[in-house]
Amino acid sequence: MDSGASPLASGSDTSSDFPVARLEYTCSRGGRVQKGLISVSKDDIFKVGRDPRSNDFAVQSDHESLISRNHCEFYAVVYEPGVNFVYVRDRKSFNGTYVNGNIIGKGPDISSGYLLEDGDTIEILPYWKFTFRQQSGPPRIEMNRIQLAESRLFSDKYSITERCIGQGTDANVYLAHDLVAKRQIVCKVVNLDEYQNRFDRDGCARKLQEADILRQLRHPNILPYIESISSPHSLFIFTELASGGDLMSFINRHNGVREFDARIIIRQVVRGLHYLRSKGIIHRDLKPENILLAYSPKIAYHRVMLSDFATSAVPNRSRMKTVVGTTNYQAPELFGSRSDQTPAIDMWSLGVVAAIMLTASLDIGNIIPKLNRLSQDALDQTLKQDILQPCLKLSKNGKTFVWKCLQISPETRLTALEAGCHDWLCTPEKHLLFFQQLDQRILGNWKAPTELKPMPIQLPSVLLGPLTKVQDAEAFFKAYSSLSRHYPLVQTEFSQYFRSEILDSNPNGVVGEKKLPTIAESTIMKGTPKTTTSSEDSSEETRTNSTVSSENDLPRRHNSDLGIQKRKHPEEGCHNTKRQVMRRQAKDL
Repeated sequence: MDSGASPLASGSDTSSDFPVARLEYTCSRGGRVQKGLISVSKDDIFKVGRDPRSNDFAVQSDHESLISRNHCEFYAVVYEPGVNFVYVRDRKSFNGTYVNGNIIGKGPDISSGYLLEDGDTIEILPYWKFTFRQQSGPPRIEMNRIQLAESRLFSDKYSITERCIGQGTDANVYLAHDLVAKRQIVCKVVNLDEYQNRFDRDGCARKLQEADILRQLRHPNILPYIESISSPHSLFIFTELASGGDLMSFINRHNGVREFDARIIIRQVVRGLHYLRSKGIIHRDLKPENILLAYSPKIAYHRVMLSDFATSAVPNRSRMKTVVGTTNYQAPELFGSRSDQTPAIDMWSLGVVAAIMLTASLDIGNIIPKLNRLSQDALDQTLKQDILQPCLKLSKNGKTFVWKCLQISPETRLTALEAGCHDWLCTPEKHLLFFQQLDQRILGNWKAPTELKPMPIQLPSVLLGPLTKVQDAEAFFKAYSSLSRHYPLVQTEFSQYFRSEILDSNPNGVVGEKKLPTIAESTIMKGTPKTTTSSEDSSEETRTNSTVSSENDLPRRHNSDLGIQKRKHPEEGCHNTKRQVMRRQAKDL
């Protein structure tokens, strides 16, 4: 065995009670290939470097200094039982860390983690290689056919994988790749058809507003926005990957959060809320799942970011009467007769988040949902006896902070500005000095965008383009009928003009390249009344009857496949061909 390698190189397996993945280790140094097997636990961080005192895998005789003292680390983030996301992160190494031949991090800046997939190879050049093995990784959910077709339109810039990081009723969050910057990112794919099929224009507008809000926010404690792309059917929102997981996974990992660490997290959440308040934005769904850790699940590297602005609101734009958010974190006024919503609802949610962090070791799961229904006296009693219990040994300032956030009356709650100046987050002076130094360390490499991000890119409907190029009649009608069964909006996307042209000018169903009608042509085709002479009326009636005859000559199945009903009044001019339209325009001239 190489004297410079860890004992793991001999092929022994590290002991782990809950292994979520394994690493096949190979060292080719000295002309001999040595192998080993390493287990990755869901609770531990596996560290690689030269220093045996601070690393689980140490290479001590690296005379060339190819491996840094603290080189890289492997860790798991568990969002749900059995769903484990394993990352590798460079620790400011001199030589860099590579995954599948691409560098993922190198000093001196803090690097985000890289989400691993079964078969990935992690290298410390030129001798050390780890092959990642994971039998059951994150779930794979394929986008629907329309979304897949749309994603091909920007496949030269972004690649969306099937690895689903989060699921919702109308959206899925996928791991994606920025092909230009060569980094992992996240894409939230919203199915707008769900709202349009229900004729819910407000719901569709709220989703588009999320992208509009995100693109205007530039703050280290807000999830960085990259770009948005929208179509008549879908919305793609690209943001950075938060490789440290969310706050709930962090709480579960540590079975609670120490009060000192909770103060570090809450300080950053408060800064994010204060920034939103300065922009006139209310989050309205603040909870541990929407508070993300940028780098890793270690408190020393936390940059906390607020995410998920799907239910956020801007008072100047929104009526602010809809009850949104997650029930356990909703402020009392959302259940009362008051119709106005203020930033105070976010401060109530912050109080609940702080209480959960500080008391996660207690069984208070049945108490939290009742807090927003209690009177102030009953709430104070519950906080004192059941939540902020003496056994937790919390500071007086910590208890006061939670109590000031959990006030039934919005007017008496802490504001974000007041929370940032609270003694719990600012005293004693030595703690404040440490917090400020930590801020400089965490935020030092954060760079604010210099320009406002543009509005979402608008894609054309993919339902028209591909179908118009089908050269086989049977294939065309088969493809159309298949889509229309799964996506009712196909019939509305297939404009009346296009369907009429199929019937009028192409009885066999073959569709060629077409130019969309002008506004003038559309007006005539929709049957807008037009003054004509008697001779024109006569010739128009002859042309219209001819058109109806050609329609009746088509096979019946074509009409049913396209979902077209025969018109009772053909004289309205809805079945005029393009040649007829141009002839009429010539006469008008």
